[in-house]
Amino acid sequence: MNLSRPLSRRAVLRGFGTALALPPLEAMLGPWRTNAATAPGGAQNPVRLAWLHTTSGIRMPRFTPKTTGPGFALTPILAPLERHRGDFSVLSGLFHRNAFKTIASVGRHDLDMLCFLTGADLGRLPGVAAKNAVSIDQVAGRTLGLHTRLPTLNLSAFPSSKLVYDEAGTPIPSMSNPVAVWDLLFGSPDGDAGTRARRERAQDSVLDRTLDSAKRLSAQLGASDRDKVDEYLTSLREVERRVQVARMWAGRPPVAAPAGSRKPAGTPENLTERIRLMMDLAVLAFQTDQTRALTLHLGGMDCKYPDIGCPDGYHGYTHTAHKDYTDEGDQMARVDRERIRHLAYFLDRLKAVKEADGTLFDASFIHYGSGMGDAHETTDLPNLIAGRAAGQLRPGSHIHYQGQPLANLYVAMLESAKVPAKAFADSTGALDRI
Repeated sequence: MNLSRPLSRRAVLRGFGTALALPPLEAMLGPWRTNAATAPGGAQNPVRLAWLHTTSGIRMPRFTPKTTGPGFALTPILAPLERHRGDFSVLSGLFHRNAFKTIASVGRHDLDMLCFLTGADLGRLPGVAAKNAVSIDQVAGRTLGLHTRLPTLNLSAFPSSKLVYDEAGTPIPSMSNPVAVWDLLFGSPDGDAGTRARRERAQDSVLDRTLDSAKRLSAQLGASDRDKVDEYLTSLREVERRVQVARMWAGRPPVAAPAGSRKPAGTPENLTERIRLMMDLAVLAFQTDQTRALTLHLGGMDCKYPDIGCPDGYHGYTHTAHKDYTDEGDQMARVDRERIRHLAYFLDRLKAVKEADGTLFDASFIHYGSGMGDAHETTDLPNLIAGRAAGQLRPGSHIHYQGQPLANLYVAMLESAKVPAKAFADSTGALDRI
């Protein structure tokens, strides 16, 4: 470190009448602590991307088809997708090799959600216990969000869901209140035109005005602090980028809710009703083209389905023996099948929305999966895709990819929506044969 004395905790970056606060840095602690879519605006039916996550795995012997190729027999867990036969594919052998390896500071269950959408090796940085990276939906939102009111929409049937991460690897809370989601989609603009204009002027790029100050400060900091400042400024830049996109929408009337849709009265206590309400809102967001990238956490460790004979938390079922169970006696598999039934409902809703060249389903690319398999397995994981991505997908097969990176699927999803990203996490290219 080149600083002769500790940096003040009140230090700021200054420039052209702007003062930008800094995050906590080692330099503030003193020397004794330093070791502590479719082309933008193009076709009528832009490609929509959706990632659906279910926590704690799936009973793989009752999920994975016995044969590969088209015409595979539906397994007990996949049975609810019978009416969508030919419109989905099962992709075996995909996983995040680096993300799902054992790490002392993070438990296996946490890795499931932390890394499902990031593919990050949490222990990749020496001296840092765990460091996440940006999630794939946020990468999609960089491009797709330039043409919609919401860069991404992150939904969950459960409070405090941490599935999505920003450019600095910081969690972005998902929305679990359906009333709030409705208001986000169809509520009135915030404030009158004069208020919005003043707010926008105040948010005009503070980063540009403090760039010289940031460069001078970085030259005096140690490597760790420079990284922190870089991450902080990157996060602010992303916020500013979104503010600039928001300006394009400021002053426009709110999007009208489609005929027949109604604002939710509240959050249903019944889990099935809650999940399907979130799915209905996700479909509305796609239908009104307010976002083209969304995530939905639809299965948690503590899911309870007393109405199907599974009154206890789902996680407990994942630790029970199953080899001698009948299909109906295996409570883990029964919950897994219920979750697939939710997926079938989502596909029904997408198919019900007509667009210029087909249906909303035809313009979608949906991924359903988990960061765990059977008995917390890390390599034999459930992955299923549905939709047609505007004619770019040929669903209807069970394909085994022999250990290819799951990130290859994510790259293929980005490419289908014309997002310019050739790599993500440990990808080796876009997944083929889909």
